[in-house]
Amino acid sequence: MNHEDHPRTYPHPRPAPYQGQDPMLNDAQMAILFGERNDEAIALIDGFIAYATGALFEVEGWRGHALMGMERYPEALDCYNRQLGFAVLPEQVSLAEGHRAFLFCRMNRGEEAVAAVDRALSLVRRPSRKAGLLRIRTMALSAAGRHDDALANADVRVAANPFDGDCFVDRAYTLVALGRHAEAMTALETALWLNPALVNVDGVTCEMEELGEDPVFADAFKALIAAAEVAYEGAVTQLDQDEDEEARDGAS
Repeated sequence: MNHEDHPRTYPHPRPAPYQGQDPMLNDAQMAILFGERNDEAIALIDGFIAYATGALFEVEGWRGHALMGMERYPEALDCYNRQLGFAVLPEQVSLAEGHRAFLFCRMNRGEEAVAAVDRALSLVRRPSRKAGLLRIRTMALSAAGRHDDALANADVRVAANPFDGDCFVDRAYTLVALGRHAEAMTALETALWLNPALVNVDGVTCEMEELGEDPVFADAFKALIAAAEVAYEGAVTQLDQDEDEEARDGAS
């Protein structure tokens, strides 16, 4: 399979909330995050822009996310570029550059993604934000075809977060891109053992489709996915039962 023909897909990034924002913008955020009602969100945001003054940095970020969700990438990039122009603090510059890097990955513009995420990393201070940017850097290096560098970056994340399934998913993806299927299977197995819910994340299994097509690993890959689905369904059932029990205890 030619990886250039199958650009990787990613979930939406989640920007920091704007403190003291207008309820209209809150509605737009909820539409994007939970309803995927991107067209409705854009209408709400456009209405907010009509009178917003101090929140334009946040507004452009949310509008960019909505447009990216609709795959209107050039327009989303315009939003993120304007967001960068509204940035004042180093953390704001880092946030905007991270958004641009993420979008460049979607657009399969890998080298631009690497440049943007490296600028973001040079300014970031919060550890949680740095972890997210390091993940985007792995994606960016992969999009640039620099799979050895992507693997090295993924290994840094695994070492720092040995119980984070997402880190092992990224490692598995880079190993697939390098044709190292046995190691990719091990990384994917670890990821799904740490977090079976990853089996339901858009793109995780299709990104690993080469493993399912490899005659050496096809059966093991299918069994692994099936086991993760069972584990996830069991966890959801247990959670529902626990919530029902808490509700009964609260009512008694």
